[in-house]
Amino acid sequence: MTIDTLSSNAGSRLSKGTVAVGEKIGFLQKFLGYELKSAERYRRFVSLVLVDTDEPERDTRRLLSDAVRTSDILADMERFSVILMTETNSAGALSAIDRYKNRGDLGSVLRFAVVTYPSDGGGVENLIETGYRRLKSASSGPPGTVVMNG
Repeated sequence: MTIDTLSSNAGSRLSKGTVAVGEKIGFLQKFLGYELKSAERYRRFVSLVLVDTDEPERDTRRLLSDAVRTSDILADMERFSVILMTETNSAGALSAIDRYKNRGDLGSVLRFAVVTYPSDGGGVENLIETGYRRLKSASSGPPGTVVMNG
């Protein structure tokens, strides 16, 4: 699946913002590309956490906004939210997910996928597509599922 295919799979759960789906993908690509260049140069980690809920009336961005660190970027995509975590390896991403799950009832409605640079490879498109594939896998599991490989 390519980024263009991903942005065309908008489905019925569009976020409430006024930014078009393709622009959201472009936003994510831009910031992730910038952070990957920095991570490569300074030999640091970057993690993406993709978050989905099977309750479309629940706004994942609103639910997560109080739990996300101020240094992280939280963005809504067409069907899910993405958290860009700089200088965070997969263990750090898992710690953050545990924090999210413990906020109210979030663990009972959210599913997660994690991709981390450099362990999951490089390149913006590769990381987004890998994350999306993992999120599809997590979405078929029970609430609270976290998929980090595959």
